[in-house]
Amino acid sequence: MQLEQYKINGAKTYVSKCQNCHGENGEGLQNLYPSIKDGKFLENKEKLICIILNGSPQTSTLKMPKISGLYNIDLAELSTFLHYKFKQKDTLITVSDIEAIKCK
Repeated sequence: MQLEQYKINGAKTYVSKCQNCHGENGEGLQNLYPSIKDGKFLENKEKLICIILNGSPQTSTLKMPKISGLYNIDLAELSTFLHYKFKQKDTLITVSDIEAIKCK
């Protein structure tokens, strides 16, 4: 039940915060915004959360800005959704998991 709710709420966050650049299916936009649909960015949960919180170094034409206004529950739901959508895995990322991450 919690997993399903996290996926639903995470999808809403993806649409409002990520989809504009990364696309509905994570395809990105040529050299401006990288594709995330292969799921490789999900291999390191800590790095993923830190990129969402702090932005990313410039890896394509543009640097990803940090996403502001997200609470730990939002990050947990978004991460859970990303694993479901782009890794096809039901991986529940909890608020406790998010709180344990220390970004540099």
